[in-house]
Amino acid sequence: ACVRLAEVICVLREQAEIDENLSVQEVLDAFQARVYGPLLMLPAVIAVFPVIGALPGVSLAMASILTLGSLQLAIGLRKPWLPGVLRRVSFSSARAQAVLNGLEPWARRFDRVLRPRMRFLFSWPGIHLTGLLCVFVGLLTMIGALAPGLIVPPALLMILIAFALIATDGWLLVACAGLAAATAMGGLWLVQRIDWPDWVPILSAL
Repeated sequence: ACVRLAEVICVLREQAEIDENLSVQEVLDAFQARVYGPLLMLPAVIAVFPVIGALPGVSLAMASILTLGSLQLAIGLRKPWLPGVLRRVSFSSARAQAVLNGLEPWARRFDRVLRPRMRFLFSWPGIHLTGLLCVFVGLLTMIGALAPGLIVPPALLMILIAFALIATDGWLLVACAGLAAATAMGGLWLVQRIDWPDWVPILSAL
């Protein structure tokens, strides 16, 4: 059965009330088979965050995590691999509950708009095509991380894909595929019209 996002929020809130801390592993476990959704969403959100995402190296690190996660989805790993240090990252119960309380209204809106559709895109062999789309967008974030602000469009697109994965909404996923093609063409048009410095060899060569 499909678990609604608001229900996942409730499960996480109950877990935060029981424990002093809420770990990344517990968050991933709460999403069960749809674990790739939050795995791809979190670094994408950090990448577009105005302060944190602009720090040197942060964008490239987040893009690398997105690409790594996407590759694992493309090859069909049911449970993505993450370094133990990342799985053990935790947040205090009070902070976690505050964030979850803020997310709950948005989760309910999300559940009203999106619903399971075209489920074949989220099971074998369709999931491999979905993974390849994620890899393509992940590579766009890697290129975008080489210049300030250029990572934002593909990272926002990855957030939409993460929503589609969480809701198993194939219609949104197909729309994201079209947006990915448009983002790639728009990015190529942009980089060809900017005089990039020598320290950005990949972009200056396009």
